Amino acid sequence: MLMLARLGYIGYETNHLCIFKNLSHDFAGILDTALRLAKFFGTSAEFWLNLQSDYDLKTTMKKSGKKIEREVLTQHEAA
Repeated sequence: MLMLARLGYIGYETNHLCIFKNLSHDFAGILDTALRLAKFFGTSAEFWLNLQSDYDLKTTMKKSGKKIEREVLTQHEAA
């Protein structure tokens, strides 16, 4: 998602390019990263969490959206 040449600026000792992907969606790691990015860029942790959430939702919709539409009934259909 977010590309940085050097993650040392936010306290990581590695040069991985995709921060959130490298955390394997470990929620505690995502929270930690959001706080670090917020401090570095002068934004809020919520901004980074919302960005990640939007990305995850869009990715999941592309991957599973049609299958979910076929398999899951609405509450009215199930009644």
